Amino acid sequence: MRDVEIIATKTQYKAGETVEGHVIIKCDDDFKHNGIHITFKGREHTRIVVSTGKTTHVHTDEHVYFEDTSYLQEAGSMQAGEKRLPFSFQFPDNSEGTLSSYSGRNGWIEYTLEAVVEISWASDLKEKKDLDFRQAMEKLPQQLQHQCAERDGYPVLDVEIENNSFCLGDPVSLRFRVAHDAKIREVRVELKSDEIVHAGKLERNSWKTLAKQSIDDDEVQRGVWMDIQLDTDESMQATFNRPIIRNEVSLKVTLNIPWGQDESVEIPITLGFCNNQLEKETYDIFDF
Repeated sequence: MRDVEIIATKTQYKAGETVEGHVIIKCDDDFKHNGIHITFKGREHTRIVVSTGKTTHVHTDEHVYFEDTSYLQEAGSMQAGEKRLPFSFQFPDNSEGTLSSYSGRNGWIEYTLEAVVEISWASDLKEKKDLDFRQAMEKLPQQLQHQCAERDGYPVLDVEIENNSFCLGDPVSLRFRVAHDAKIREVRVELKSDEIVHAGKLERNSWKTLAKQSIDDDEVQRGVWMDIQLDTDESMQATFNRPIIRNEVSLKVTLNIPWGQDESVEIPITLGFCNNQLEKETYDIFDF
């Protein structure tokens, strides 16, 4: 039995922090190797699959933020038992060069450690570990956002938010007003994300609903501003914009009107991690 494992001291990281831990190698018998190294890498990459009949084409693109390899041991012999090799790297201080970890449908932003034990007469031993990196966003000054949906030149739905920049973990607050004579089934409020990725000349969009609430017709007061909140949590994806991948988030308020005549208002917002949240560091407890 031969096995390699990566153990890091933390589960979450922010800009400028040190990534340290051990590469642990376990084996039942002595064996020879050609060297042991570990690579710290940050990258964004996209993957679009196009199927036509029985033919499938996979299109990919990639942008590497950084890549750093540390050689832990030169070629030699590994004795039976367990060996621990320490490593240490550092996340870049440049806030513009790295974005929060992201896992989407067709695009990813990932930070990884990959350890390799090189063996000439057999398959290399490899282990890969994903790191959770969180970049603090720059909150913009508060600015009232207002949009309305009109029918026959008259507003049937008004929506306002006092700020369009929100911290993940905090509620997203808004208010809406429905016209006196609007005949509806319900008011639907949704927090939506839209992923747009590029791979070569191809583009693909995919969206999902992060949170939603519905208010039945008999609970909606006509001509009166009504307040509502949608909860967010840190598992949701931050907004960002890169050349090959971006993630947009918006608030959508819809009047569900009979006979498929819905009216909607959609306001783009920014979601991200705030500095006070990044101070809550989580450590893994290991016996080094």
